[in-house]
Amino acid sequence: MLVKGSGLTQTADNCFVHTQAIAGQETARAVIGVIHRQDTGNRGNPPQCLSSFGTAGTPFALGHVMALELGGADISANIVPQYGQWQGNQLGAWRQMEIAVGNDPFNAQVFVALLDYGAGPFVETWQTQFNRFAGGEKLFHWQEARIPTRFRVWTLRHDWSAGTIRIADYFTAADHVKEAGLDPLLGVLPPTRLVFDEVIGAMPGIDRQYWRKQMLNGWLRQRYAEYQIRTNQKIQASQATNPRTGRPVRGAATARPHVNLKAPRPTKAPVTLSFAKWLSDDGKMNSQLTALKSTVSAPPAVTGWTQLEVNGLDLSELRAAVFQA
Repeated sequence: MLVKGSGLTQTADNCFVHTQAIAGQETARAVIGVIHRQDTGNRGNPPQCLSSFGTAGTPFALGHVMALELGGADISANIVPQYGQWQGNQLGAWRQMEIAVGNDPFNAQVFVALLDYGAGPFVETWQTQFNRFAGGEKLFHWQEARIPTRFRVWTLRHDWSAGTIRIADYFTAADHVKEAGLDPLLGVLPPTRLVFDEVIGAMPGIDRQYWRKQMLNGWLRQRYAEYQIRTNQKIQASQATNPRTGRPVRGAATARPHVNLKAPRPTKAPVTLSFAKWLSDDGKMNSQLTALKSTVSAPPAVTGWTQLEVNGLDLSELRAAVFQA
């Protein structure tokens, strides 16, 4: 099936998506478009995947195969699930490719992307993996028929040709001719203009780092809440005793205190630290590190971590996790 659309600031179709049926749903197989660099500042949320793959509550984003800023159409056919940081973070491999293509107007005038998908069989369904992720297992690699497993991108000039195949002819051809000519076109694309080729065989490192920090963030905030409860209990207990005499205050307790000839030294009343001060307390944070690195009963915050990742965890990473956007 061929689906076509125009960029945000264009009226003519310039983005053509060749789809294939996977798991009973159509999804993008190849995307070919004339690059039109444009401002995307006023765009809304992207449409859902044509394949009906739900990305909410998963590590995936609704990724445009041909970026809007390059003239790609904002249509469901141009949307596939892509790991969020790999796709949207400035340091992610896919995002870096988009920026590089945008910065090369002389050579990058036509965008061609080819997507591969896993053949299966798949051990777990989307729902099973969703439940695992929602339950705290953030670091496993999702495998599902509608998730692309390889992305290849070529960029061409408007005048590119190979034998009888001319890229200019593709854009002027009727839809059925575009469909019939897709495989011959893909077969002669020059390796020298292959600007991106990545197999997604595991959760990308940048996404794994992001979700490790998310796990630490949630765990630290839970531990702080527990610390608050313990400290408040100590404060309540200290307020029930006169710090000068050590005797219960009126109405605080009915038990007769132990008689001491010497008045006890006043004790320093406990104080509940704010979250920021608790986080900056090296002693308290080192005890959290000890708990996280326990080999006997590892906390949920390090579920799925490699031993190397656990061993390398330090105070700076622990604290940085709280401030990750």
